[in-house]
Amino acid sequence: MNETFMTPASPAGAMAKERTPEVVGAEVRNLTSAAKYLTVWYAIEIGRRLTEAKELVAHGEWMDWLKNETEFSQSAANRLMRIYVEYGQKMGLGIAPDGNSSTLINMSVSNALKLLTVQEEEREEFALEVDAEHISTRELEEAIRERDEAIKREKEALARENDTKHNLQMAESRLEDALREAREEATAARKQNEEFSALEKEYIDRITALENRPVEVAVQEPDPAEIERLVKEKTDAYKAEKDKALETFAEAQEKAKADAEKLRERLKAAEEKLAAAGAEDKAEAQALRGEVETLKKQLAMSSEKLAVFKLRFETWQEDYHRMQQALALVPEEQREKCDAAVKAVLAGWSA
Repeated sequence: MNETFMTPASPAGAMAKERTPEVVGAEVRNLTSAAKYLTVWYAIEIGRRLTEAKELVAHGEWMDWLKNETEFSQSAANRLMRIYVEYGQKMGLGIAPDGNSSTLINMSVSNALKLLTVQEEEREEFALEVDAEHISTRELEEAIRERDEAIKREKEALARENDTKHNLQMAESRLEDALREAREEATAARKQNEEFSALEKEYIDRITALENRPVEVAVQEPDPAEIERLVKEKTDAYKAEKDKALETFAEAQEKAKADAEKLRERLKAAEEKLAAAGAEDKAEAQALRGEVETLKKQLAMSSEKLAVFKLRFETWQEDYHRMQQALALVPEEQREKCDAAVKAVLAGWSA
């Protein structure tokens, strides 16, 4: 290893010789000998020549050339060639020992290899930050590990933040769906209430019509046999009409019960959706909640019960009307007692 040392600072001298595997091998030995402390600059220059030699030697002779011309194993040569590619070709370092003041140039090869785990665009900044030129390989490993952990934590935090945003968006979407469904339920409930109100008006109109219907009064003293016949005829007709009315009332009562139960279920479902979506934190949901509470109060009064009362009242009105008709047929001497009995019952109700 007594060949003249040629540095890249004097390219004319280097190019004076023909570039042969032997010439390149001599340069590799010179650089290795000169590098008491093998820095990135020397590693780049050695790697450059190893790369050049690998292209010059014949196929299958690379291992023999390394053994005969250098002191490097194949793995060591590969590391040096990688340093050349990463730091020399990609980053443009290694023109001359004093030609670049970058920290990367003056690092040890071990540290340079460790730094390859850092992204190329961040490598030099990170090396300056941790003073990679003067710290040990172990210290650099620890700094890289801490950096990787910090990046990992940052990514995890970002992922959690994204998850939180996603969950918030999903919650808001569920809330909007719940509010929409609750509005639909409330609209349906209002419609149901309107139907009950219409039914109530219909019953009241029918009751009013019954109250205003004139009472048939006998104009002459009827024959007892005729009275019995008329009573039986009226009684049979009344029973048939009453049975039909009761059947109609029963159907209406069952419908009222079913409608009321359906309304309760819909209100319950709406409340559960609002509670699940956290609707109490939203002004609009709070207003809707108040509306639902109003509907619950209306259910407490139960249109079903009112419908039953109206049905019973209508039946009573019919009975009372017929009783008045029957009273008109009672003989004069007994009519006063019957009339007094009716008045006593009515007076008792008033009290």
